[in-house]
Amino acid sequence: MRDLELWRLLQSEPVDADGLLPYLQELNACELPIRLPFLGPVSECLDHEDPRLRQAAIQCLAGAAGSTAFRGLVRALGDTEEEVRLTAVEALRKSAVHDPARWVHVLFDHDPMIRRAGLQGNSIPGADWFALYLLADPQSEGLAAAQLLNRPGSSPSSTLPALIEMVERGHLDRELARRLITQIRSQERNEWFWNSQKRTASEVQTLLNHASNPAADDSLSLSKTVDVLDSLVDLFWETDPFQSDDSAETFQSRFFSDLAETLQNDMSGLRLRVAASILVIASRRGTWNLPALKTCLALWPYVLKCEWIEKNQRCEAIQVFYKLGSQCRREPDAEVKTLIQSDLCQHPDGHLDLWVVGGLLHLLENHPYKRLQEWVNVKKILASFWADPERSVPFLSLSDNSEEGRAQLLKLIFGHRQPEKAGLMARMVHSVPADGYEFLDELTCQEAIEVFSELLQLQKISGQSLSEN
Repeated sequence: MRDLELWRLLQSEPVDADGLLPYLQELNACELPIRLPFLGPVSECLDHEDPRLRQAAIQCLAGAAGSTAFRGLVRALGDTEEEVRLTAVEALRKSAVHDPARWVHVLFDHDPMIRRAGLQGNSIPGADWFALYLLADPQSEGLAAAQLLNRPGSSPSSTLPALIEMVERGHLDRELARRLITQIRSQERNEWFWNSQKRTASEVQTLLNHASNPAADDSLSLSKTVDVLDSLVDLFWETDPFQSDDSAETFQSRFFSDLAETLQNDMSGLRLRVAASILVIASRRGTWNLPALKTCLALWPYVLKCEWIEKNQRCEAIQVFYKLGSQCRREPDAEVKTLIQSDLCQHPDGHLDLWVVGGLLHLLENHPYKRLQEWVNVKKILASFWADPERSVPFLSLSDNSEEGRAQLLKLIFGHRQPEKAGLMARMVHSVPADGYEFLDELTCQEAIEVFSELLQLQKISGQSLSEN
């Protein structure tokens, strides 16, 4: 490149557009460090009457992050020529990588063509979530949604207030809002919940106390207390399909299961706030969904005492205890005993529903089977197991090394029913965590072969797989 000739042409008056244009095009092909010394005089070409020269000058400024470059590029967004304006958009896209906040000049330009052009190209890390505010723009809504859904990484929790407000005002599709909210990291989302508008601890406790009242659905729905969690729980009460990388789930189930798992050890009061909001929204809507009820149960097990919720729904939700396993919150033995001795665990024929009982035993600090035998006659436990052995197998998934623990209970269960032992043991393998297989240590060689044979049969019938180990 002939540097001196370029300098002469840039400083000549009037500027020779035809003579300068090839030099600017050559300069544009150079790396930014080579272009930098020329950018001051090059920016003066942005006011030239020839649009070709203005466009070439803009291309030379692309990627530069100084005040001179940004002022010139932003001014060029208002050029009289459409092609020049679009060139300015792409130049700013390269420069804004160094200062993402500058990208607002494009995304919020008064010209809808500029806004759409900004959304159509590559997103800028740190500024890609700015498109959220264009969801309310009818001229760029679809492009904004596409950019938000395709952006890498998670969204910042600071977008939650805008998402909630746009949903409430009808500017944002509820399904899209659910998609965007599930992109926010659980920890960040929970921190925002804690710092947002919330019920006081006494208001939450009052709601939870009312929940066990037979007429709770009425008193809860009329609650005048407000919590931002109410809006989010209500939003996720609806469901829609979502295919994750490894399994089919819904935004609804993802949202509620995240809350159940991340708030098990919460001591801030957020855990009970979530439970209260779920109860309030269930009452207002007059219906339950299983993911919400499971989360409410995981965070506040005493929802099992709420008789205004159908018994079969409460029982089905107990599967959350099996899913959480050792992560379950622990409750006082006396409270667990009350639940186990309640109608919740009873079949109409008088037998125990050991699947429900097993879920409740997860709430005990230790020795679940020893405690159970202190509260319930062992003969009733055995009779209940054999009344429905397949449903009862997960009941045996907990660890208890006490003298009256699982090993002793297994001996009593299989004492007079040896022919069925292998099949049920095989089902236990699929119900028990991998670190809880000590019950297999008691098998003889012949019994071990029979259990393995049953495992292979289960694999063929149900598709349940075995690890290579």
